[in-house]
Formats: sequence, structure tokens, C-alpha cells
Amino acid sequence: MVVAAHSQGSVLAAAAVLQLPPDSLAGASLLTFGSPLSRLYGRWFPAYFGPAQLDALRTALGPGRWRNLYRPTDPIGGCVVEEGGTVDRRLPHDPWSFDRRPGQPTPDAIRGHSDYQHDAACAEEVARLRPHRAASRASGLPGAAVPPGPVGAEAPRAPS
Repeated sequence: MVVAAHSQGSVLAAAAVLQLPPDSLAGASLLTFGSPLSRLYGRWFPAYFGPAQLDALRTALGPGRWRNLYRPTDPIGGCVVEEGGTVDRRLPHDPWSFDRRPGQPTPDAIRGHSDYQHDAACAEEVARLRPHRAASRASGLPGAAVPPGPVGAEAPRAPS
């Protein structure tokens, strides 16, 4: 299963994953974007979302199965584990240009904490994380479908 969560949803997803037994995590992957896990919750609730707990989350999921997207212009979400590591992916500055383009009366908007799910990087990460789900199904391990969403996710299927 690929769980994609924005902002406070990423906090709930992280808390849920940290409470699951290891055998329940087979084939699970986590995509967070605009996540306040480190920037806000890690500072105010370090016993629950401090560096040790976020490292435990990364370890519980396994290598390459958690990805966090963030923008430098996001005032809420940010890097959650380590800058330039395997979990965090810094998206390019937005907007691409601070100048007006021909035929456009105003400059592009700064997206900051908005529209992560419409960014091409989000779809790329969902596609990259899905092989973990396919591998779990091929091995006979339980795995849920990706919840429906704007990133081309498939509809949930009933367990077989």
C-alpha cells in the first residue's frame, strides 16, 4: 500500500505507522508532502516526533519506502529526516520565474504549502513507491490498494 499524506495527515500517518507491528508493514510505503513532522511537531512534541522517532519510522518502513516532498517556500512543511538523504526530496523553487511571462499580467503564484498533489514530482514518487506494493502481492503478503486521489491512484479493492 502507498499512503500519501499532506500536512497534518502526514502526522497521523506517521503516528499510525509507528504503532503497527513490523509484519503489518510488509509492502507499505509512505509519501508525505508539506509535512510539519520535523519543523513543527518535532519541536513541540519531541517525545513523539523527535529525530529518534522519525528515524524509527524510516527504519520500520525499510529502505526507500518513505519519501517526503517539500518546497523551500513552504512555511509549514519541510525536510523531515535529513537534507539530501533518501527520505526528503526538495522540490525546485517556485515559481520558476519571478518575472511576468508574455501574455500573463501577473507573475506565477508562489505555491508554498499548496498543490503538492498536482506537482509532477508527486506522481513520480507514487510510481516509484508502488513496486513495493507489487512485490508484497507477488510474495503473498497482505497489501492494500492505494487510496483514490488526484495523483492517478487506483480505487481500493476488497481483500481477496
